[in-house]
Amino acid sequence: MHVSDHAIRRYRERVSPIDAEEARAAMMAHEPAVTIAARFGCDTVKLGNGVRLKLRGDVVATVLGNGKAARAGATVSPPRQGEEGGQP
Repeated sequence: MHVSDHAIRRYRERVSPIDAEEARAAMMAHEPAVTIAARFGCDTVKLGNGVRLKLRGDVVATVLGNGKAARAGATVSPPRQGEEGGQP
C-alpha cells in the first residue's frame, strides 16, 4: 500500500490538520483493509468514522471527509479489535 502526497494534503484539509507524517501513519494503520479491498478491485474504503479512502489499485489517491469540518487533534481512528486490520 502507498499513500499519495495528494491524499495526505486532502486528509489534512478534510479530516485533521496534523503533520503530514501523522496523516500518512493514520491512513497506513488501515493497510490490511486497503490491501484486501484493492485485491477485490474496490475503489473506496469507508472507515468507521465515515472518512473514505479513495483507491487507485493499492494506492490511496485521495481522501473524502465525513462531512464534519477538520479540526486540530482529530484523527482517523485505528481499526478496532476484531475488525479487519485490528487485533484479534
